[in-house]
Amino acid sequence: MALARELAMTTYRTAEEFNDRFETTAPDAVGGAYPVCDYLTARGQAYRTHTTPARWLSMSDSLDRHSVTPEAITTPVTLIGFTSDRLVPIDDIRELAARLPTLWRFVEAPSLYGHDAFLKEDAFVGDILRAAFKDIKA
Repeated sequence: MALARELAMTTYRTAEEFNDRFETTAPDAVGGAYPVCDYLTARGQAYRTHTTPARWLSMSDSLDRHSVTPEAITTPVTLIGFTSDRLVPIDDIRELAARLPTLWRFVEAPSLYGHDAFLKEDAFVGDILRAAFKDIKA
C-alpha cells in the first residue's frame, strides 16, 4: 500500500510543484535518497496506516465499474476542472461538459497542484461549491 501510494503521488502533483519544492541535486552517496524521497515515503506511510489493501481494492473496483451516461443526467451539474490534472485531463472534463444537457456551470482553472488541486485549492473550490448550492436553493 505504501509503495503504491508513493508512486501515485508522483502523478497527483505537477512537475513544476516538485521542482519548486525539492532540490534536484544528486545525493552525495550512490544510492542516497533525493529530498523528494522523504516526502513520498511519508505520504506512503500515512496512507498505509489509514487504508487496507481490501479497502483500496474496493475503492478501485467501484471506480472501474462506475458508468454514467452524461446525456441521461437531469440534475443541474457544476464541473470544476484543473488544466494541470494529468489523471483527469481537462479535455475529458470539457467533453463531459459538452455532453451534459443540464450543465449549470463549468469552471476551468490552472493549478500548481495537478490532480490534488481540489484538495489544495480549497478556498477556490469552496467558493464554487457555495455558489452552486446557493443557485440550487434559489
